[in-house]
Amino acid sequence: MKAYPKYKDSRVEWLGKIPEHWNIEKFKYLFSLSSEKNGKNPKGEMLSVSSYRGIVIKEYESQSQQRTSDELADYRVVKPNQLVVNTMWLNFAGLGVSKFQGYVSPAYRCYYICNNIYRWYVHYLLRSSSYVSGYTKYLQGIRPNSLQMKTEEFHGFPILIPPLEEQQAIANYLDRETQKIDLLIAKQEKLIALLEEKRQALIANIISDKKTKNFQLRKITQLNQRFFNRENKTLYQPIGMYNRARGFFLKDKLLGEELGDSEFQWIKKNDFVISGQFAWEGAISLAANEEAECIASHRYYSISGQHGLLENSYLFAFFCTPRGNFLLNENSIGAAGRNRPLNINSLMREEIPVPQFKQQLMLKEFVEKELYLKKFISKPIELLKEKRSALISAAVTGKIDVRESA
Repeated sequence: MKAYPKYKDSRVEWLGKIPEHWNIEKFKYLFSLSSEKNGKNPKGEMLSVSSYRGIVIKEYESQSQQRTSDELADYRVVKPNQLVVNTMWLNFAGLGVSKFQGYVSPAYRCYYICNNIYRWYVHYLLRSSSYVSGYTKYLQGIRPNSLQMKTEEFHGFPILIPPLEEQQAIANYLDRETQKIDLLIAKQEKLIALLEEKRQALIANIISDKKTKNFQLRKITQLNQRFFNRENKTLYQPIGMYNRARGFFLKDKLLGEELGDSEFQWIKKNDFVISGQFAWEGAISLAANEEAECIASHRYYSISGQHGLLENSYLFAFFCTPRGNFLLNENSIGAAGRNRPLNINSLMREEIPVPQFKQQLMLKEFVEKELYLKKFISKPIELLKEKRSALISAAVTGKIDVRESA
């Protein structure tokens, strides 16, 4: 894709050069804040923001999580084509233009968009990796999932403005190209879903066996707790974990002196690992060769089953079931957004069904193959997502000229 003929300095460090005929205006001159609240008669659906999809209808795991009409009275009204912003999630692209009528938490903000801005262009622009990088320079706070930008800084944020027809051309081009990429991703994700369905069927079958017995976790497992004294000049490999049992990811390697105040522990192959912060979101995994000799902070729990009685692969598979997920939820306390730490002691007092060991070994063979295949499939998915992100950022910031391709 070719570049524009001429560029000029944007005078914004993280934006760099922009097409010569584009303008920049502050956010507050293009968007107006809506103060409308639900009142006694909420209309539409409860909405939330997805870092990948934008504004979506919120999905509840149980009926008990839904709010009553009285509780929803102070929630903010969202109208189609309004910009919705989760101010605590800007570093995760926590904003977007809504297609839906509905409402959001009072922690969100809703804005009307002025007429000389094409809504779907600005949707792509404000969610682009370039803009997320720009937000992070102004965010304040301690926890990564609750960093915020001051209102005056957000309202003064620079918005790139191509001519209106060009905005429409950029949005149309990105609609078409991202749809192609999303279809390829969906095909790969369907393969992963089929593997998960087969695992769920296998574990349901072995749990239903009459010889399956219930045990308290604390009586058949141990917390590994391989904490160590770091060497300041030694390089370590920290790991993180995705939610919904999607596995580990490797963080940047750090010297011991760069690890901060947290305690760290060694992870070994075949450890069953639970995130203490996001267990309620299904952040669990089984360590493979790639994670062996990596380190995890004290916020992770590494667990091993009793030899000859409980296979770690079975532990992983069980906590992927609705019953296992329920236990992780029930033992994760707190109500402040996504901050619901796991009470590991109460979890260890819970009973789980334990099938015969030979049946667990059969399941282990499948789980190991499943995790290998998921890693193999996940690599092209990540590459496609990176391509999608780079394409959006290049188009909305004028690094490529898509007018003839729209």
